[in-house]
Amino acid sequence: MDCSLDDLEFLVGHWVSEREDENEELWMEPKAGIMLGLNRSLRKSGEATYEFLRIELRDDEIFYVASPKGQATTEFDLAELGENRAVFTNPEHDFPQRLEYTRDGDILSAQVSGLRDGKPSEFTLTWTLQK
Repeated sequence: MDCSLDDLEFLVGHWVSEREDENEELWMEPKAGIMLGLNRSLRKSGEATYEFLRIELRDDEIFYVASPKGQATTEFDLAELGENRAVFTNPEHDFPQRLEYTRDGDILSAQVSGLRDGKPSEFTLTWTLQK
C-alpha cells in the first residue's frame, strides 16, 4: 500500500467521549516515522484503564501498536486507507482482530470488532474533538 503517516493525520487531536464512562484518546502528529497516542477510560466505579498506542512506519509498511495497561504490545497491519478512514487488522489476535477509525468533521469513531470466544463481537467508541 502506497501511503505515509501523513495520510493518518486525521487522527491528530484530543478526543473525548460523551458516554457515561469517560473515555478519551489523544494522538500526536506524525514525526520521524511515528505517531504516538494514548487512550484512557475512567469507569463510574473509579477504575481507570489505559492503553499506550503508536502508529509507525517500518520497511514501507504502517503498523498500529497497542499496549494495554503497559502489557505486551499487539501489532495490527494497515489493511485499508481512505480519506479520513483507516482499517488495521491482526487475524491472529484474540480480540479484537479489526480496528476501523473514521473521522467525520469533529467526530472520530473507532469500530472494534472480531471473534470473541468464537462468536462475532463488536463495539464502537465515538469521540468529539476538543478545541
